[in-house]
Amino acid sequence: MSKATKKCVGKESFLRMNYLYQLSTLSLKQGQQTASNAYSNLMINISKKSVQRIEPTIKRTICKTCNQLLVPGQTCRVRIKNKTIKYVCTICNAKKSYIARKDYELWCDKKGALVEVLDYSMPAKCIPEEGKEEEREETIPKIIT
Repeated sequence: MSKATKKCVGKESFLRMNYLYQLSTLSLKQGQQTASNAYSNLMINISKKSVQRIEPTIKRTICKTCNQLLVPGQTCRVRIKNKTIKYVCTICNAKKSYIARKDYELWCDKKGALVEVLDYSMPAKCIPEEGKEEEREETIPKIIT
């Protein structure tokens, strides 16, 4: 199997997790906190079952104990002290802290951490009126943060 025909493993799981994250943010904006919690909990369970990692920027917006989406001012309090950002969930009072230095970058964002880039856009065949096949790109919608 060549690199050009390599299949993307878990594409359906990524699509579903993306959709659930978008549903969670939308339902929280509409004031449905229990629905938002259910969607984010389902997203985490899908990632565990399919053994796929959630991107760290998305992971940071979800509480580890109650799986609630963390929105500053609505579901969490944010404090900046001594070059650290501290999030406190208003539902379960769980605390998360992150480094806030200018020169700090996550391990997954460093150049040495990147091994392979998988393209999840898949060329699809469509048949126009003349009967000729054309290739067009179908892309996955990006996660709204």
